[in-house]
This record gives sequence, structure tokens and C-alpha cells, in this order.
Amino acid sequence: MRALAILVMLSSACTDTVGISRRPVVGLILGAPSSSVGWLFAQQIETGADQESVAQGVTLMVLAPPSNDAGDQIALVRQLGTQSLDALIIDPMDSTILAPPLSEIDARGIPVLTVHRVIGDGEYGAGGPEDFPRTHVGSNDHNGGRIACDLLASRINATGRIYVQTPTPTDARMQGCIEVLGEKYPAMTIAAHDINGQSEEVARQEATDALAADPSIAGILCTDTSSALAVADLAPRQPVVGFDPSTETLDHLADLSMAASLAQKPQSMGRLAVKFAMAAVRRHQILPRLIDPGFVVLDNANAHHLEMAAYVY
Repeated sequence: MRALAILVMLSSACTDTVGISRRPVVGLILGAPSSSVGWLFAQQIETGADQESVAQGVTLMVLAPPSNDAGDQIALVRQLGTQSLDALIIDPMDSTILAPPLSEIDARGIPVLTVHRVIGDGEYGAGGPEDFPRTHVGSNDHNGGRIACDLLASRINATGRIYVQTPTPTDARMQGCIEVLGEKYPAMTIAAHDINGQSEEVARQEATDALAADPSIAGILCTDTSSALAVADLAPRQPVVGFDPSTETLDHLADLSMAASLAQKPQSMGRLAVKFAMAAVRRHQILPRLIDPGFVVLDNANAHHLEMAAYVY
């Protein structure tokens, strides 16, 4: 896997691109430095983008920020802005401060697409200064929460009180779970909800206290990696459903201290982002505002399969 800047030069020429006689160039700015925990996810996005670039016959320029400072991404946007670019894909590290430099790219007639994370509130096309990206390719976390609650319901016979941990107070995955509980599972209720701020230490203590305070809890939903690993470390008797599996998650699935983990599809994100970037360049279609690759469920039965490696990050 390549590091900070990659030029993938491909031999096939593009013959159906509107207004372009040369091979099209697509820029991809990854959303994590190589030293961060998000690098594996970023690498998977790059892998998918590479694959689609070969299929589309384009040159892919890939840049990764040197740190977690969104200002580094701004510098990369400006750097690519000096190139003969036909489309730009970015996983924005900040939803606000990246909007102005990206809007400058858009103003030059270069399609901008976001992948994994959004600019502004992600409501592209609804009006306002941050709705210029052509589309967003990323997981619909609200739907993910619905799927996770369905999984948990199947493990506890759709009956009982559940404990939920989230990294932030406004968590789309939890909202999806609340929605599906109201629609399908009248015998299930949320007994307690804790916010861990993405700290495993906080998550572990909160879960310990919640389970001790309410022995009737039947199942546990953790909407981020930190809480899922922390709670599974406690080896609770209740089934745990988590998100975003890591290599440690595989151990917990193997010993059943975690019942299931929902994985995003970063390789699919990369492939779809390049595919729709070229659709915008070639003007083949009006792009949907949201392209959701969906989720994959890992559990004890399939987590060891080789094809699941693409969903561990």
C-alpha cells in the first residue's frame, strides 16, 4: 500500500469523456495519516479506488495527510487544485473548515465527491454554502442502527431491557435502533444509555456500573469500536452487538464475548466513489445525493473467512 502520494498511471485511454481528449485524472484525499488508527480504513478505501481506476481507465492521484489536523487536508486540496484535475474525492476530517477550499474546486467546474464523512450536514443539493458536492458515498448509520437492533432482538427473543453505549449524545446508529424498537419490538426497551467519548476506559467503567445496577439487562448495543471492545472485555453474559470490527473484535467473536459486529464497506466506498466521479465527469447520469454501500455482519460463523478481511479495520 502506498504512502503519501501515489500516481497510478494506466494504459487505457478514455474515449467517451465529455470535453477531455486525454486520460482523466481523479484526485483522492484520504481521511487519516499513516500513523493513526483510521489508516486501515483509509487503505481499504484506496484499494477500492485503485481497482475502479483500472476499470475506468483513469489516472488516480492519492494523497494522505501527514497528521490528524484538518489544516493538512486543506493544503492537499490546494495542492491538487494546481493539477489538471477532472474530479476530486475526499474523506473530510472536518465538516466545516474544508468547505471553502473545496467549494473553490467546485467553482472551477471540477466535481467534488465526499466519501465516508460529509461536508456540512451532508444534505447535498438542499441549498446553502456546503451543499455543492455531487454526491456522498458512505454508510447510512441510521440504517446500521436498525440492522444492529434487529440482530440484538434475534439474540434475546425480541424481549427484555437493553443497554446502549454511544460515543456522542447524538448518535445516528442509536436513533436507528430506537426507531426499529418502536416499529417492531414492543417487548424491548432501552434500560440505560451511556456516552463514552470514544474512550475504552470510560466505556468499560460505564458498562461495569450499568450491568451491576441492573441485572435484568438482556442485551447490549455498542455503536462504536471503543465501547464494543471494552464491553466485550468484561465477558458479560448478555449478547453484545458492536460496530466497526478490528482485529481484536475477531478474538471476541471467536470466544463469543461479542455476538456480532457490523462492518462498513470501505473498499466498496472507494470503488463507488471513483465510479460516480467518472459518471459526473462523463455526464452519463444525474448522481444520487447519497450512495450507501451498506454493512456486513461479522459473527462467530464467518469472521474467520478470508473474504471478511476486507471488513476489518
